[in-house]
Amino acid sequence: MQSIDNGRTIFQESFGKVEIIIPYKKNWFTILFLIVWLGIWVSAELAAVAWVINGERDLTLVFSLCWLAGWTIGGLSAIRTLVWMGIGKEIITLEQGVITIRRKGLLLAKAKAYYLNEAKHFQVLHPDTEPDNKLGRLQNPFEAYNAGMIRFDYGMETVKFAENIHEAEAEYILAKLKDKKLLTDKNFTYEY
Repeated sequence: MQSIDNGRTIFQESFGKVEIIIPYKKNWFTILFLIVWLGIWVSAELAAVAWVINGERDLTLVFSLCWLAGWTIGGLSAIRTLVWMGIGKEIITLEQGVITIRRKGLLLAKAKAYYLNEAKHFQVLHPDTEPDNKLGRLQNPFEAYNAGMIRFDYGMETVKFAENIHEAEAEYILAKLKDKKLLTDKNFTYEY
């Protein structure tokens, strides 16, 4: 018999402040793959650095430096992804009329804050009808700045959060925020 999934969302409440914490769902195959790949990456990186330092000074040096720069960026991207998958969590804070979305553990990401009275049309993404988000999951860590199962309009921008959770859990989050009167009917309407 299938066990019941009660979700990963953690609610913390204190004096007019609600914090929603969503730990990143670990994909162990990808984590193990990245660890192995990074082992190979480090070996190639060190060999390339040694070759550039000890190599001849001709046109191959220019190619080697360009290759090394690209290889370094690729490795740093893999490290960023690995850290996010290993310890990442999304923290959504609602207090004093502001919603703040922070990706803790996502290197080089900074928190973004939005006034709730300007946030409209809160809704759950339905992955089967969303061409840009078929699985409702993070495909690329650089998309994490605006990925998730819940979205709202903020002026001419669409903001997404609550990444890598199921629709039912996203519906639960919105219902709970509405029950606590942190989101009102005005936040769910589509008017400009």
